Amino acid sequence: MPVIFVAGVHGVGKSTLCAAVSLVTSVPSFTASELIRAKQSTLIQTGTKDVIDVANNQSILIDAVQEKTSDFEHIVVDGHVTLFSNNTIVNISSSVFYSINVKLIILILESPNTIYSRLEKRDGNAYPVDLLRTHQTFELKHAREIASNLCIPFIAVHSDASEVIANLIVNLKNNETWRIKNG
Repeated sequence: MPVIFVAGVHGVGKSTLCAAVSLVTSVPSFTASELIRAKQSTLIQTGTKDVIDVANNQSILIDAVQEKTSDFEHIVVDGHVTLFSNNTIVNISSSVFYSINVKLIILILESPNTIYSRLEKRDGNAYPVDLLRTHQTFELKHAREIASNLCIPFIAVHSDASEVIANLIVNLKNNETWRIKNG
């Protein structure tokens, strides 16, 4: 079953947006970190965004998403196309997104200052604004690369675009023909 992948850096508003869209579309949404934590809680550290074992982390995500897609016709997964690992931004392989049958990538963007404020409020700490800006730039570039590699649509939207995303999901859910310019 098709997966709609909602990407973006920590604190951009993925989970909030996906929850709102899920209510409107009746398409269930899951966060990648929740799916991974449910399978193996030691891989998702609390208090840090650093991922210890990116390959194992993604292998567990693939298994978890495949289980969910056997239960639902469509699902939305919110997560990342790049991760922090050992203080470095690491790209997640296109093969992960192929393995979970991603048919659309939606990247959520927000101003780095807003992201900083959200992370500080939510987590009690935040990365420097310049690092958030750099990470968001890497996330955008790599999301485009993955979409191109998989020949699937890609769209980048501001974090307040829940109506646009809901319409895309409803169209996909209803098997209507829709196009999004890739890139």
